[in-house]
Amino acid sequence: MKRIVNNSILLLQVPLLYFSYYFFFLFKSFIPKVKFVIGTEEIATKNINDIGKVLDDSITVCLRKHKLYDLEYNHSISINNRFLRFFFLIFYGPILLGYLINKADFFFMFGLKDF
Repeated sequence: MKRIVNNSILLLQVPLLYFSYYFFFLFKSFIPKVKFVIGTEEIATKNINDIGKVLDDSITVCLRKHKLYDLEYNHSISINNRFLRFFFLIFYGPILLGYLINKADFFFMFGLKDF
């Protein structure tokens, strides 16, 4: 059952990623470029936040915040309800990734999760 749900979500996310990529590609000249995107999950320490401060011209993305830290990121989700956050991530993750692919040159990913 879990496999069926995961495949169904993937069938929704992949076309959404392609659509958002090409949509933002049309407006790429209007999107300010950055060098790095750092994300997407805080693990053990404040990696995303600290590296985002060190690297100039970077964007921080934290889609799954650490329970012990209350830090600010360029892109984050502040929904506390697990079900609503999961449902929101299904749509927000691919759209955000399509946008950031057009905006950034390099991606640094921390944790086991991705967009």
